[in-house]
Amino acid sequence: MEFVSNVYRAGDCNVIQCNVRDITDRKGKEEKRVVERLRLEAQFIEAQKMEVIGKLAAGVAHDFNNILGVIMGYGDLITSELGPDSPLRNVPRKSGTRRCVPPG
Repeated sequence: MEFVSNVYRAGDCNVIQCNVRDITDRKGKEEKRVVERLRLEAQFIEAQKMEVIGKLAAGVAHDFNNILGVIMGYGDLITSELGPDSPLRNVPRKSGTRRCVPPG
């Protein structure tokens, strides 16, 4: 319930005007808006967390790829310095011969 009162002068008399309204529907709609807003805020915060985790994972993958590039580069450098008859030249590479390159 909402209660509103006004006092005003009408001629020689003071008049008190009182209004009472049922605001149950308005309160229910307001509560629903508040609940929906809190739900959307929580969803937005979760999306921000996922974005940060994605950026962190991309950074780690990029750094890891850089380290692998150095390791593969040193392997290629050592292989190029081996003589043509070196028995080490025929050692198979178990991890593959290409570097990890992120898509796109």
